[in-house]
Amino acid sequence: MLAEKLYKIANLIQGINRTINTSHIELIYQRNYFELCNQAEWLKRTPLSSPRGGTASYTLLYIILSILNDKCCSNILELGAGKSTQLFASYVEHTNQSLTTVDHDAYWLEEIAKTSSKIKTVHAPLQGLENHHASQWYAIEGFSQKYDFVLIDGPPASNRKTKYDRLGITRFIPSILNEDFVILIDDASRAGERLLSKEIENTLGGHRIKFRKATFNGASSVILLASPRFEKFLYL
Repeated sequence: MLAEKLYKIANLIQGINRTINTSHIELIYQRNYFELCNQAEWLKRTPLSSPRGGTASYTLLYIILSILNDKCCSNILELGAGKSTQLFASYVEHTNQSLTTVDHDAYWLEEIAKTSSKIKTVHAPLQGLENHHASQWYAIEGFSQKYDFVLIDGPPASNRKTKYDRLGITRFIPSILNEDFVILIDDASRAGERLLSKEIENTLGGHRIKFRKATFNGASSVILLASPRFEKFLYL
């Protein structure tokens, strides 16, 4: 009985320590993010993460901003609109590059489109998928171009029923990727996103496409997959 209680206490302490450590790391990403915002002459306004959750973490925002600030990406695909869209929109406004944002929410896309004429918004309602892990995905037949920066942060996949819904993108890998590419997968601590990363990795490996992987852990976990040219982003 005593041993069981001690075991539970030890697990509780480990959980508390993980929470404290994660919060500390997120604060570091937050500080670095704001410092980098000050250096980004192209950034019109600074997108903020919400302490209530439901928006991009500072971990994700810092990684995105670091990549954009390098000005090495010309075609961006964003699955799931949100705070990240504000960063992408400022970037393409300044650099005259390309941004395609896909979301299932028509109202949200309309609001996003008002912020910049440079954003190509694609309203894609969710539809059921057969013979696939995902129960539903965006109603998209294909993409008209290749991308060097892909952010996978949609569709919603936060509960038991939808947790594998982001795997729909695997049908288009690697055909949508430029020779040089970086892929970001947000919420990578979840089972669905871990499986998504594994499937993309297996597909890239099956096509003998060279890449490397890094995982960043803050308020959210982010997986980064990068071709050799973009390997520098593994060390942000």
